[in-house]
Amino acid sequence: MLSALASGIALGVIFVDQNNIQEIPNASPITLAGTNGAGGANFKMTNNTMPKPTGTNFNVGCGSLAPCPTNTVDIQSLNGNTVCAIVTGNSAYDPESWSQGAGSSAFFLFQTGSTLNLEGSGSATSYIAANNTVTDSSGSTADAPPPASPS
Repeated sequence: MLSALASGIALGVIFVDQNNIQEIPNASPITLAGTNGAGGANFKMTNNTMPKPTGTNFNVGCGSLAPCPTNTVDIQSLNGNTVCAIVTGNSAYDPESWSQGAGSSAFFLFQTGSTLNLEGSGSATSYIAANNTVTDSSGSTADAPPPASPS
């Protein structure tokens, strides 16, 4: 799992490009988060491939050796941060293609008390759909729902 976290450190742009991330059945293959404070984070995620895992040999509580997938790509803006993201050319599997992945998305955007800016025009959902590929789509939960905020 790639995790980019910045707390009081100026990093410029976190660039995640041309990775083939395989066999991550029990977590998010890519998590990008701006957390802790009033700073900001800039992410550029391009040309990455995250195919559906074949299974797991580790029981994390979803049944006997069953995968417990979460969102395939998780982009978060938290605690007063401003996150700017470019997300294009990626291929991510739909975690709902496993029954234990119900309610998870291929691309999940989350903000709380913060701003999450996604490059492009129109809604986040249409931008992600037009510029990325979702494989093994189940059609249940949106593959790229609009940015979520807590209720």
